[in-house]
Amino acid sequence: MFYLMLFINTRPIQRAKALTDFLQKQGITVLELPLLELVACELSEQEKDSLKRLGTPHFYTALVFISETAVRYFFEFIQSQQIVLTPDITVIAVGQQTAHIFTQHWQKFYASFPNLLTPSQYGLPENNEGLVQLPFIQNLKSFDKVCILKGKNGRELFKTTLMEKGINVAEVAFYQRIVPPLSHAMFQQFCQNFDFSIKPIVLITSLTAWQHWQDLVRPCSAQDSDFLSKFNYLILQSRIANVMAHTRQDTLMSVIGDLQPTSILHALHRYPSLPNQG
Repeated sequence: MFYLMLFINTRPIQRAKALTDFLQKQGITVLELPLLELVACELSEQEKDSLKRLGTPHFYTALVFISETAVRYFFEFIQSQQIVLTPDITVIAVGQQTAHIFTQHWQKFYASFPNLLTPSQYGLPENNEGLVQLPFIQNLKSFDKVCILKGKNGRELFKTTLMEKGINVAEVAFYQRIVPPLSHAMFQQFCQNFDFSIKPIVLITSLTAWQHWQDLVRPCSAQDSDFLSKFNYLILQSRIANVMAHTRQDTLMSVIGDLQPTSILHALHRYPSLPNQG
C-alpha cells in the first residue's frame, strides 16, 4: 500500500514527467522538486580544439557521452563547425536512452554507423562503475585517446580512472548543473504545509544533487538541526550512498542501479509506509 508514501522526484523538469506519470498511475503521490537545472557553458578554446580534432580520422579511440544533453550539444557544435565524423570511432553512451538519442542524431547526418557500446549491454549499471568495467575501457592502452562529453564536474571518477591508467583524456563540459531558482520557494512552501508524520522519499541521482539538496534544506536546518533525517532517500549508485552515510545514519537509504521507472517502483516497495517515530 502506498497511501502513506510521498515520493519527491528531483529529476530536471524536462526529464521528470515520465517518471511522475508512471508512479502516479501506481497510486503513489509525487512531488516534483527539481534539484538540477542544466545551463549551457561557454566552451574554452581548449575544449573547442578538442572537438575540432574529431575531424581527424583515428585521432580519438573513443567518444564517451555522459548524458542525453551532452549528445544534443555535441551535434549542435559539430554541425555549426561543419565537422565531418567518420564511423571508425567507438562511441560509448552511459545509458540506453543516451545511446538512443545519439543514434537518432547520427542517422540525420551519416549513413555508416559507428561501434556503439553501453554498460547495460554487458549487464553493468548505467553509472561510473559500469563505464569503468566495460571490456572496451578495461582494454585501453596508455597511448589511446578518449574524449568525454559531459556536464561540468560530472563523472570525475571515470575520468580519474582513465588517467590513472595513462589514457590521454580530453573532456568537454557543455553544461553545468544549478539548483532551479523556483525550487527554493517550492521547498519552503512544501515544508510549511507538510506535517512530516511520514518521511517523504527523496530521489538523489548524483553527488551534485545531494549537495543541492543540502543547500535547499539548510534554511530549515537552521531551526531544526536534524531536519535532513525527516526524509528517506532513494540513491543512484552505492558510491553516492557511501558519501551520504557518513552524515546521515538515521534514515533509510536504498540504492538503485538505474533510473528506469520500474526500477524506482521496485525500490519503493522496500520502504515501509510508517509514521515517523518521535
